[in-house]
Amino acid sequence: AGHADPALVARHLLSAGREADAAEAFRRAGDRARSVYAHREALDAYRSALGLGHPQPALLHEAIGDLHTLQGEYAAALAAYEAAAALCDADATAGIEHKLGRVHDRRGDPELAELHLLEALRLGGETARLCAAFGMTVLGVDARRTDQPAGVASLHAPGELDSLLPRYVETRVFVAM
Repeated sequence: AGHADPALVARHLLSAGREADAAEAFRRAGDRARSVYAHREALDAYRSALGLGHPQPALLHEAIGDLHTLQGEYAAALAAYEAAAALCDADATAGIEHKLGRVHDRRGDPELAELHLLEALRLGGETARLCAAFGMTVLGVDARRTDQPAGVASLHAPGELDSLLPRYVETRVFVAM
């Protein structure tokens, strides 16, 4: 049964009235579909898992946001990431804020991108600092301003990004989109 189609398993579990098991099977189906770039199928499976009360809704909303981002559906991505941010624990919030910043930047709104990237930085922790530093430098959010936002100047000190980037690559803090 380890090789069974998780979507088929999920539908069978749902038919048998085992909603909690079906929710997890739909999550696995979404993961499998996502791994082979079947984004629509992954979205359907993740939404089914949410509808059945999956115990990790923040992770599902984040995955949905990632998929919408990959498809260029930025309004839907923002809605999913905001839902994830409202539900996730404090440790995951910085990563969600970073993703929100990246989507706002893709939409051409550097001010909102900057707010979210700075929030990721404010939340602290090495991952948040790396996300904010790498995102703000690569995306050029701060380059669009004539003044330097508070807390960013130290990130852009000579050599600082060079020292951060290898650690960023080593930690693989998020999937490149």
